[in-house]
Amino acid sequence: MPNETPFATAATQPVPGPAAATSAAATHAADGIPAGDGPCITRRAFLAGSVALAGLSAVSLAACGTPYGPYPSPNRWIAVSTAGLEVGVPSFVEFELTPAAPSVPEASPPLGSMPPGRGGTWLVKQADGSVVAFVPFCTHQACVVDWKPDQSHFVCPCHPGIFTIDGEVVSGPPPGPMWRFETRQTGADTIEIGWV
Repeated sequence: MPNETPFATAATQPVPGPAAATSAAATHAADGIPAGDGPCITRRAFLAGSVALAGLSAVSLAACGTPYGPYPSPNRWIAVSTAGLEVGVPSFVEFELTPAAPSVPEASPPLGSMPPGRGGTWLVKQADGSVVAFVPFCTHQACVVDWKPDQSHFVCPCHPGIFTIDGEVVSGPPPGPMWRFETRQTGADTIEIGWV
C-alpha cells in the first residue's frame, strides 16, 4: 500500500541535477541576468509585478480622498449659520455645494463621508465671540472626524487620530493639525467659510 503522506511523496520526487541548473543559468543569461546561487526573477516578471503594484497603490491612494474634496474652490465663500453655538462646544454644520447662491444650513450630525454635492464644517465658538471653522477631514487620510464630548476631543474613526478642540494632534497617525477654513463675519448669526 503506497504511503499517502506529503512527506513520502516529496521524498520520492527526483532532485534536479546539474543539467537543470545549467538550463536555468542559460535562461537567465539569455535575459541578461547573471546566474547566482539563489532564486532569480526575470526582468519581465519584475516589471509586471511593479506595474501591478503601482496600479494598486494609485487605486488605494485615490480611495483615501483628499483634504480639498468637495469643498469650496478658492475665492468661493459659503454662508453658514452660527445661531445657537455655545462657547467651546463644537457643532457640525452640513451645507450644499452648488453653483447657486449660498444658503444658510442648519446643524446636522456628521457623516462617515460627505455625500456628493454636500460639504460640512465643525464650528467652534471662541470666548471672544469669533468662530473657528474646521475642515472635517482628518489630516491623515481624509476620513471625517467626529467630536466625542465624553473625551473632549475630535476623533478619526478610520485610524484613531485624536485632535484637541483647537485642532491640534493629540495622538495617532495624523501628520499635522486639522485644517481650517478662512472665515469672515457677514451677520449677527452668519459667517462665510472658504479657501483663499
